Amino acid sequence: MASTQTKVGLPWQRATRPLLWWFVASSLLLLWRFHYTHAARATVQFTVSLESKAGLLSAETTLNGRSYRAGEPSGVGWRKLRVRAPGFEPVETERFVWYGGVALGDLTLVRSRGRLELDLTPAAESVRILGEEEDKTLEHATHGSFLLPTGRYAVMAKFARFSEDRTVEIDRDQTNRVVFAPKLTALVLNSAPDGTEFELTSVKPPEVRVSGRTPATVTDLPSGEYALSMWRGRYRKQLSIPLSGPTNRHDVEFRYAKVAVSSEPPDAAISDGERVVGRTPANLELVPGTYRLQIDKDGYLGTNVSLTLAETDTRAVAVTLVNGTFLEALERARNAFSGFSADYDRALADVDQALRIKPADETALGLKRNIEFNRYMRSARRLQSAGDFANALSAADAALKLGVNDADVAALNDELLKGQRDAAVAQAEVRRNRPLKKLPELTRKLAYDELFEPQVLRFSGSLANVRAGLARALGRKPDWSIRQNSELEGEMVVLQAENRSLGTRRQVVLVAGQTADQEVTLCYKLFGFVLGEKVEISLNGIADESFVPMHPRFVSGFRLTTMEATRARELQEFKKRIEDELR
Repeated sequence: MASTQTKVGLPWQRATRPLLWWFVASSLLLLWRFHYTHAARATVQFTVSLESKAGLLSAETTLNGRSYRAGEPSGVGWRKLRVRAPGFEPVETERFVWYGGVALGDLTLVRSRGRLELDLTPAAESVRILGEEEDKTLEHATHGSFLLPTGRYAVMAKFARFSEDRTVEIDRDQTNRVVFAPKLTALVLNSAPDGTEFELTSVKPPEVRVSGRTPATVTDLPSGEYALSMWRGRYRKQLSIPLSGPTNRHDVEFRYAKVAVSSEPPDAAISDGERVVGRTPANLELVPGTYRLQIDKDGYLGTNVSLTLAETDTRAVAVTLVNGTFLEALERARNAFSGFSADYDRALADVDQALRIKPADETALGLKRNIEFNRYMRSARRLQSAGDFANALSAADAALKLGVNDADVAALNDELLKGQRDAAVAQAEVRRNRPLKKLPELTRKLAYDELFEPQVLRFSGSLANVRAGLARALGRKPDWSIRQNSELEGEMVVLQAENRSLGTRRQVVLVAGQTADQEVTLCYKLFGFVLGEKVEISLNGIADESFVPMHPRFVSGFRLTTMEATRARELQEFKKRIEDELR
């Protein structure tokens, strides 16, 4: 019976199974579609702000470790949100996000902080703590502890006479200690006499400057090296003093030098620069130092006295004043005579004025001889520089007659004679080489100038005779067509001529110059050309472009040997043509 029921139910199950599977699959598809659509709409909403600041310029936000911005799709499930910004404590929260998303509200980042500990011994008048976000000032502080935002701070402590600065970096959750402990000292300053002005300046930082009058007690000074300047009118003392320990004492005495000044005649004014310090006879108390005292009396020539005085020096100065007309003239003469640009004419005029007052004075006579000697010597040197050796020797001979310095005159004479000889030789050499220097100036513009060597001949006689001989030589058979025969500056003539024959063309440039009284130098360059491979015919015959230089660069093969022999022969023949007319 049971077996029969089982067999009857099997066909029904087989018929409904596909429908069941279709239902399950459709349900799963609908569920997946719902999840996909609504999960994409899930977001995390939040805002970020900074403690004590409005808005946030830059903050790093991550969701499950990936960069995230509020309102972006977040997906469904557990999500960890982390917000960080430089200098602030991070915020982290983990929430389950459903299809409707989640709103976290405002996330406030708290500023990162560290601690600053201050110790000041002795107490500072004020301490300023200055940072980007903090600016605190403490009065009469010895200690302080502050919780500050992280960052760099300047700590400035002001003491009674100086200030000290520190820079400190405040780190997160760290304590930084800044200590100000300057070593202070005091100075008790006295002078003899009292009432001396002073200025005390530190040599090294911190910078301290104190001024006043003695007696004085200066406190709250940092230990170290100081420059002490003290003065009474023009009397000044500069001291370098070290200050250390609780108290330092310095006593400074101002002591003056004593100078007794007398003159003959008396009642002369004593001046130090523009300041009159007394009249002779006088007992002076002077500040140690260097002096140039001027002693003057109307109608007399004043005089100077140079003194270098130390403390406690005692000096006596006696001078004799002389009627000054003679000495003034002599002094003017010396001034005009001395120096790099001496005025010898003015010096002679002044010394002659002095000699009219004292004609036999040996000093004035000796000065006059020296002035005249130097004037002759300078004149000789100037004439030597100008190349006028004859007049220079005359001036040296006049200097020799004065008998002031015969050795200098003899040395100058030797120089002048040698210069005269050298100038004559140099002038002759320049004259001798003028034609040879002129020839390249005339030929360098001609084609192939560098291929032909200059020739030099020398003849006796005058330039006119040589010029005429050259014209005759060029007119001999085979004759040359003279293209130029002109005179040049400096006793020179230039001739240019040309000769053409079958297959050849020659050109010559000659420069002749009178190089000595009976010597003429002739420099010339002979150009030789032969027909090249290409021959061009113009209305005037064979064109110049058809010819090439008689030179290995342009002639080759069997023609080279013939060309060299021809060139040597033509040079010899041309030389002989000229020599036959001029020798």
